[in-house]
Amino acid sequence: MRKGLVDPTSAEGSLVSVADELVAVVDEAAERLKRTSASVARLRPAPDAWLPGEIIGHLIDSAVNKHQRFVRAQVRNPLTFPGYAQEHWVRSQDYQSSDWTELVTLGFLVEDYLEHLRHHLSQVDAQLVRS
Repeated sequence: MRKGLVDPTSAEGSLVSVADELVAVVDEAAERLKRTSASVARLRPAPDAWLPGEIIGHLIDSAVNKHQRFVRAQVRNPLTFPGYAQEHWVRSQDYQSSDWTELVTLGFLVEDYLEHLRHHLSQVDAQLVRS
């Protein structure tokens, strides 16, 4: 079902609301982060705090870890997942040395994925209509 045709109180409606909020948050953050200069993004707010690029990197790493948990949840009983050592991931990926513009672009590849998702869902829809 398309947005607007879904009961907002249903589980599907709830997912549509979450997806809409995700897109809105990503769009707003992407614009703000793209306007931020690399020199400002390299300012560490405190000796033990992550740089903005390290925080973006953490969001990327966290999404990757959550994705594999969804996949594992489908085949594991009982549910057990490997840990996520976020400090190690951020250090080993060396986000502090990453190009700010590339990192911000990588951090918002979700936009590209949404387009990819819509494309393939339209293919599924077309096949279901023919059946």
